[in-house]
Amino acid sequence: MPQAELAGIDAEDIEITVAEGCLTLRAGRSDELSEQGRAVFRYVHFTPLPTGAKSDEATAEYKHGVLTITMPVLRRRPS
Repeated sequence: MPQAELAGIDAEDIEITVAEGCLTLRAGRSDELSEQGRAVFRYVHFTPLPTGAKSDEATAEYKHGVLTITMPVLRRRPS
């Protein structure tokens, strides 16, 4: 169960996609700093999915600054 700590990021600023066997997480925020301009924070992470991952059944929960992604994986039985 992958988790990402994204404290200070609003849920609407998080993007999760699955394409070509890879899960991509993008998140960011921009803060105004008094007299110093703007601070921009970006987070991008790519994770290859294991064989048998059922991306169409994935769920994500963002709670208290922690994003948790759950995705079932079909396991092959030993022969």
